[in-house]
Amino acid sequence: MAKSKECPLESDGPFRVWVNWEYTHCSGGEIVEGQEDYDYPNTEDEYKDHEVHGVYSTDAKDERGWSRYNESIDVEFEPVPGAEVFLVVVTYSSGSTFGNSYGNVTVVGCYEEEAQADSIASDILADDTDVDVDRAYRRSLKRSKKERFTGYKAWTGYFEGLEGVVVHGLRLDEAEGWNRF
Repeated sequence: MAKSKECPLESDGPFRVWVNWEYTHCSGGEIVEGQEDYDYPNTEDEYKDHEVHGVYSTDAKDERGWSRYNESIDVEFEPVPGAEVFLVVVTYSSGSTFGNSYGNVTVVGCYEEEAQADSIASDILADDTDVDVDRAYRRSLKRSKKERFTGYKAWTGYFEGLEGVVVHGLRLDEAEGWNRF
């Protein structure tokens, strides 16, 4: 939609969606027994599971005015309530010299078309070293007609590793089994 004088709320973008997800189970991460008094104690490995509850076209604020959702994502389409969208979620491991955590989550993007989301997920799984890492979650069609992931990769680094990529098909503003805040 183009902006018009009659309706100043119409916009060509940028558009944004809000994602609600949570860690559903966490275990580990405690200081190793017997090392409580160490200056730099080791920790037990930490394991996390997560669940995506919904994607929303508007933010919801709590009594303090803070967002009730985990993340907001810029999208290249106008979010319409009830529209099917595809969320690309990466799980990865991270850590340090003193311990590791598994099941960390980052939401890569939200797409209108399943093929687009699947292409981004495939690109991530291929661990394409030709992908530009520039901290912006966006795609580039310069190298080929295939969708390319060119965003910051939280799963790459000395202690990090890719665990998996999932494409979630969801309807905007519909939470499956969960009440919207």
